[in-house]
Amino acid sequence: MNVLFLRPQPAIRSLKYALGFRSVNAEIRLYHGYTSKTLTELYGYGDEYFDKFIKLDLKNLEEDIKEAVFRHHIDIIHSQNAPDFLTVSAIRALDDVPVIHDNQDAISLRKTPYYPDADVAKQLVDERIANTRCDAGIHVTEEMRTYIQEKYGSKRDVVFCNYVSESMIPTAFKDKLSEKDRKVHIVYEGTLASLEGDHYERARAFNIRSTASIPSRKPIPLRDFMCWISSKP
Repeated sequence: MNVLFLRPQPAIRSLKYALGFRSVNAEIRLYHGYTSKTLTELYGYGDEYFDKFIKLDLKNLEEDIKEAVFRHHIDIIHSQNAPDFLTVSAIRALDDVPVIHDNQDAISLRKTPYYPDADVAKQLVDERIANTRCDAGIHVTEEMRTYIQEKYGSKRDVVFCNYVSESMIPTAFKDKLSEKDRKVHIVYEGTLASLEGDHYERARAFNIRSTASIPSRKPIPLRDFMCWISSKP
């Protein structure tokens, strides 16, 4: 089976799916369409778990998706939000390839834009189209599943949470720092943005004055989980 992942910016969830398939030696070829950066460009690793990354032109999405499907003999598309525009482009571009929509977020649930200059009205339309016209759905939580079903109707779907990698679960636990000084210690692993109102703007939440001195730790790709995937009956 040849699977095409779609996500504007490939992220750790994409990587976990790929690790899951590789860990069980699944006979699947994985391709990833994107518009921003590859996993390795953003995180420093990850591209090696996919057969190919395919850069999509924002001005020519439907044709680029058609070309990727034709060239790589794609059997199924797994498109992750948010936002939802790549799912919509895939639905409009293809009639004979199933499209699974993976809901990790919902624009209609947000009080702030996903991007500072986002066209929220268009994103809300895309969210509706993606969830009503996809062939199957995946949701990150039961609550997300309930919300989407109540708002857009039921689909063949499943909940697949953001599970912790098995390899990252410690075999022994050290004493918490808070046990020594009674203070709260937070480790944030993820993206930081400097644009006010951005989805990843965390400076005020953590009272950070500068990100220049913040240490970062590259995730370790090891054995992970196997995912559920759906297709048309």
